[in-house]
Amino acid sequence: MKYNVLYEPVIPITWADGRMDSVGIRDAFLKAHEIRDIRGDNPLERYALLRLLVAFAMDMLNPEDSYDRVDLLEEGRFDPSVFDAYVAMCEADGPRFDLFDPEHPFLQSVFIENERKNDSSVARICLTMPSGDNPVFFEHRREAEQSESPQKAFRELCAHYCFCCMGGRGYKEGINGTPPVFVSIGGKTLFDRIILNMLSKTEIGSQYEYGEGRTPWRRKDSIDSARPNNAVSWIEGLTWMPRKVQFIQNDREQVERVFYQQGQWSELKGIWKDPFVPRRIMKNASPPVVPEKGRQIWRDVSTLLFDDGTKQSGTRYLSPQVVRCLSNIFEDNTRSIGVDMVALLTKKAKCILWYEDHLSLPLCLLNDPWLSVAFKDDVMIVESIQEAIYNQIQENIDKPRKDAKSKESRCATEARSYFLDMAHDYLLQEATNDLVSHKDSMQEHVIAFHEGIKKLVRETVEKIVFAETGNMRSMQNQLIAQKGIYDNVNMILRRRKGYA
Repeated sequence: MKYNVLYEPVIPITWADGRMDSVGIRDAFLKAHEIRDIRGDNPLERYALLRLLVAFAMDMLNPEDSYDRVDLLEEGRFDPSVFDAYVAMCEADGPRFDLFDPEHPFLQSVFIENERKNDSSVARICLTMPSGDNPVFFEHRREAEQSESPQKAFRELCAHYCFCCMGGRGYKEGINGTPPVFVSIGGKTLFDRIILNMLSKTEIGSQYEYGEGRTPWRRKDSIDSARPNNAVSWIEGLTWMPRKVQFIQNDREQVERVFYQQGQWSELKGIWKDPFVPRRIMKNASPPVVPEKGRQIWRDVSTLLFDDGTKQSGTRYLSPQVVRCLSNIFEDNTRSIGVDMVALLTKKAKCILWYEDHLSLPLCLLNDPWLSVAFKDDVMIVESIQEAIYNQIQENIDKPRKDAKSKESRCATEARSYFLDMAHDYLLQEATNDLVSHKDSMQEHVIAFHEGIKKLVRETVEKIVFAETGNMRSMQNQLIAQKGIYDNVNMILRRRKGYA
């Protein structure tokens, strides 16, 4: 069976008029200006497919500088002749985009005869399927019963490479180590998204070789899993294949089994600085930001902002390179930029759950030092208050018994979640707009923000703390928790510099 991903419907999309469809890679590019976005079955697939298209575009277009990216945006669409010429170059020596080609299966590796001793269920590459000790997400068939259509198996493979975690038998993690928080830039169309998330040669700088031609569909050499790759190029890092995989079809032309082995790896930890990943700045390292259990990833919004090199706002971060380079494209600092965040929470070889959020941030927040510091202070206040709410309720209303298996407090957890849900909308909408409008009079923003936060706290106390009626002792505990919360909130707000 032949299955050419250039033409087969491997990428689910939403057209500008809202219609849902699936297209091949060729139409994803040539009709990108008519496509609203990649649809996908889950956020892991959507991000992985975007990353693949970005790497494809960078290898095809080779922009020299940000002016080339601006020119591309102004053109408004991809040139069909450029795309077809690129494909012809890739296939000069034979097919390169067929999922089942015996010599160069797309995004896969060819297993020689003595490597075909063991094969695995296709569930091995599907992050949302029960496999090993992974939890059940939406699929309740047993691992041995799994099979996927070629287009679904392709999308799962892209996500598997991108979010690859540690495996058994010494299998190493992906190029980022533990799967980090990935950030991508939104746009009105898929065309905008691809251009805004790709980088030019000068924007990459001299730290990495650009790596033209070092994509899986252009490399002539096969993956050597016996030796480390310690000289990663930019495009190679975007298309890193941490596993050797080859699809095996059944008689119904479904992918039921896969050959599976360790793939690319590096022995130099931290060699790769992913352009889509925020990083923490530490004394001797800058590790990627990774998701934490029970912590929504929007709470890491500070990792996207400008950092002037000082420590006045706590932990320092280096925002993703695709975010830092936005100022090369847009001159209007007041325009809002769509930012998507996605992460997969893992524990060694186990996939636990994914997180996703869609933010809209004024460009000035991402590159203005004064506004960035003020916004980070706003975020730190939200973090401090949610902790105070939880601690006061747990201490005074439903403190877990010493012998309890779980130390979580139901009421405290519910109150924290309620407050954070409201804070998400307030912080990223009303408070952000107020901050930008008062950038020349920060004191006014501080006062308005603190009053807004107090309102959220009062609503949380009224809706959650006093939601249940009980005996006199319970009511006394509720009042004690209320006073403790208000006292802590006032103390947190008073500590902020410039607040009167």
